[in-house]
Amino acid sequence: MPDIDGLRLIKAIRSNNFYRDISVLMITAEMKREQVISVTQARVDGYIGKPFSAQDLKEKTTIGL
Repeated sequence: MPDIDGLRLIKAIRSNNFYRDISVLMITAEMKREQVISVTQARVDGYIGKPFSAQDLKEKTTIGL
C-alpha cells in the first residue's frame, strides 16, 4: 500500500467506531517478530505471511474458501 502501512491501517480501523469491530486478516511479506507483536497489539484478527497457499487462507478464515 503506497500511502499507509498495515499497522497504521489497523490502528485507523480500530479507532473508528463504525469499523472497529470488523475482522482484519493481514497478508504480509513482513513477518519480523516485532511487526507481528505490533499488529497483534493493534488487534489484528490474523495474519498470513507471503507466499501463502489457498490452504493457509482457508485455515485463517471463517468463510472456509
